Amino acid sequence: PALRTALALAGSMSFEGDPISWVATHRRHHAFSDRPGDPHSPYRYGTGPGAQLRGLLFAHLGWLFGNDPTSWEHYAPDLLAERPMTRVSRAFPLLFAASLALPALAGLAIGGTWYAAFTALIWAGLVRVGLLQHVTWSVNSLCHVLGTRPFATRRHDRAANLWPLALLSFGESWHNSHHA
Repeated sequence: PALRTALALAGSMSFEGDPISWVATHRRHHAFSDRPGDPHSPYRYGTGPGAQLRGLLFAHLGWLFGNDPTSWEHYAPDLLAERPMTRVSRAFPLLFAASLALPALAGLAIGGTWYAAFTALIWAGLVRVGLLQHVTWSVNSLCHVLGTRPFATRRHDRAANLWPLALLSFGESWHNSHHA
């Protein structure tokens, strides 16, 4: 339980979202991979070139701005029953703020200037979060369109392994393997 809580805290500080929302959305994605109900399918608008480009943009980032909430009660009742997970989920805004403040404070302590604090905030805070988000979103989008599918998945599931992205995602882009 302590390790689960520590990992949930670390995941929240990476701005991947609070653990209950993240798990619920991920479970919903697996339940409906690449068909209606998938919260971030690149095939949402069809398979033609224009529809595919629009779908890639939606799967990469657009889904975050839609109004298609995922039911925590349906997809993550086990986490809702865990007090540590509900506490970490409620603390998400504070944890994200801390994940930006801590690098700035470290920059101030190490560099001794407000410029060092600002530089640390930019590079170890905002750039880190931006890069991490785009790598994760690339798994949502690119890994359902490009790559190899060495393992059988369900009929509609088009998850693929995309080796160039594996270096940046620490293996997360072995998405066909994950879905299989």
